[in-house]
Order: sequence, then structure tokens, then C-alpha cells
Amino acid sequence: MPNARETDIGNAIVTHLNAQSLSKSFSCKLDYLPDFEREDLQTAELSVFPAGKAITFANRKDNQYIYTFNLVIRCPVATAKEPDISSEMYFAEEVIESLDRVQMSNAVFTGAQTASMYDLEILNERNEYLAVFSITYLEIK
Repeated sequence: MPNARETDIGNAIVTHLNAQSLSKSFSCKLDYLPDFEREDLQTAELSVFPAGKAITFANRKDNQYIYTFNLVIRCPVATAKEPDISSEMYFAEEVIESLDRVQMSNAVFTGAQTASMYDLEILNERNEYLAVFSITYLEIK
């Protein structure tokens, strides 16, 4: 049974990320219903979930499909009055850069954005670095 394009692309993103060797050890999975109220983190966790799709006219015979995924990056942070999260921010940068210009299941990475580099409340309350990036892929068919 064929998968939805969002599932194919999401699985390709997860497979690609899990194959990367970055500055922190991590696991990555595709989620449809993300649950971020988990027990204390031991290592970094990445969650990818489909967020949206737009279809527009590309030319006389093709449409342009823009797939949007949310990429959630969670890392444990040592308890401190003024926690140093520079290594977590660097890790998030590595994750996004590893996706740059990489084709996933015939869809091309077009960009990533976040409204905030980390969630201050989660950092203070749970000693976790949390960043959510919106990543987009383009396919013309």
C-alpha cells in the first residue's frame, strides 16, 4: 500500500538525520501526534511531524507541492542558575545544516525557520533546550 507523500518525505528526513554524526548523540523519529510531556531526557531527541501542504500551479502540466514539517529538537541541560545552552544551539544548527540542499524522496529542501531559538519556560522549568523549526520541501509534478 503506498504512503502519502508527507509520510515518504518524513521517513526520508528521519532516516537521513539518524545517519548523521553530529556533536550530540540523539534519536530521531516521525510522529503524527507529538508528545513532549515525557520523562526526563537522557539524550537529545528529534521529532519530525507533517505540518502542512500547499499546491500551486507551476506550469501547463505540473503543479508545485510545498510540504511543511515541524522539527522539534529537545536536549537535556545541566541544572544551573544561568545555564549555558551554546552547545545545544550549535547542535540545532548542525541538524538544520545537515538537511540543507538534500533531496528527500524527490522533494528538495527549501528552507528552515523558527520563531524562537529556544523555549525559555521549558529551559527554566524542566532544564531542557527546546526548539521547533519549520522545514519546507518542494516537489514539482
